[in-house]
Parts: sequence; C-alpha cells; structure tokens
Amino acid sequence: MQEPDYSISTPENVDLHLEIAGIGNRLIAQIIDNLLIMAIIIVLVIMAVIAGFAAYKLSPDKSAASVVIGILALCTILAATLVQLGYFVICEALGHGQTPGKKVAGIRTIEANGLPVGWIASLIRNILRGIDATMLIGLLVAILNRNEKRIGDYAAGTLVVRERKADIGVKSIKITAGGQVDDTLDVGRMLPAEYDLLADFLRRRQYLNKHKRPQLAAQLAGHFKNAYSSQSDGEKYLETLFLTYQARSE
Repeated sequence: MQEPDYSISTPENVDLHLEIAGIGNRLIAQIIDNLLIMAIIIVLVIMAVIAGFAAYKLSPDKSAASVVIGILALCTILAATLVQLGYFVICEALGHGQTPGKKVAGIRTIEANGLPVGWIASLIRNILRGIDATMLIGLLVAILNRNEKRIGDYAAGTLVVRERKADIGVKSIKITAGGQVDDTLDVGRMLPAEYDLLADFLRRRQYLNKHKRPQLAAQLAGHFKNAYSSQSDGEKYLETLFLTYQARSE
C-alpha cells in the first residue's frame, strides 16, 4: 500500500498535506464510540423497563398496561436506532469532524476541500454505515484504496485524517510582531495541516528573504482570513492565530 498522504491546494495556492488516519486508529475510535452508544442504549432500556413496570403495577387495567408496555418497547427500539445514527452525525457536525472516539484516537473526519465535515456529508456517510459494516465491506474497501475511504466516505466526499498535537516543534517560535490570544477567532476549525503550515512559517520566517517574507506572510494571512476571520493581514495576524490555537489546546 502507498504511503497514506492527502494534499489539498487552496484557492490561495497554499498546499496542505494531510496524513490519512489509518485503519487501526479508526477501529479504536469505532470501539470507543460503540461502547458509548451501547451505554446510552442501556440507559434507555433501563428507563423503559422501569416505566413499563410502574405502568403495569399502578394501572388497574392490565390489558391497557400491556398496550403501554408494547408502546414503550416500540419507542425504545426506535430511540435506539436513532441514537446509533444520530450519535455520529451530531458529534461529527458539532465536533468539527470528531466524535469522542475520534478525539481519543487523534483523528478527524473532513470533507474533500479540507473543511471539517458538515451536517449533510455526515448524514450521508453515516446512513451508509450499515452497508459498510455488512460482512466488513467497508473495511475491505478502505484497505484497497490509498486514502482508506469506506463506502460512506466515497458517497459523502469525506475522508478521515490524523490529528496532530499542537505543541510539537513550536518551542522555538518567538512572538515578535505583537500577536495576542483572540478568543473571538474560530480556530477550532483549523486543520492539523493548516496549523503545521502556520507554525512552520513562524518558525522559519527569520531565515526567509526580506522581500519574500512579507509576501508569503500576506499569502498565508489571506488564506486564514478567508477561512476564519476578516481581521488584518500580516505576521501579527498569523501570530494571533497561532497563540489562540495554542491557548485552545492547553
């Protein structure tokens, strides 16, 4: 199998290189998420049993109580089905592509354009989760393609990439342009590759040509400004993004 790598070229001609999550990390995330789903369903079943027992004991009409118990059972089955689908869709959409399991495994679902997965894409990929699970079809498909996509990923135009820790290789970065933490910036949507690109520039900028340095800074700032904020350009803005992302990760 080829070395897992995925590249995205932004409209600003900034190339982002992402590392595919890998089957092992995805399985770890799946196991954790399934355990959480199972726990939620167990709680629902316990609540339904308690409600059914109370209805049977308190109702003078046992036939009516049996109907209530049947309705409770049907509702519990329906709720369990919705939990299995809704868990992944809601967690991915609100968690910028991460479920609790994916967060522990250090991976994230993104769309083909590099942005975290949205509601529609998450719904499509998770509706097809059942097909992927049938006879391990999804696992087989993922093994046979270099981006390790399952059927749901192909249908939704998504892939799962590895999340990188924010504190790797950044101790040498010095804040020289006056950047400060800005909690109004939505840096939670920043991709690991974008963060790496930002940190790499701030780390190496002192060695860049004095004419090329402001041009590259403006180019990078333009990309991040369009994605996360309409604030000012330049190295101060890049430092602000970096510090804000660092503060969020602590």
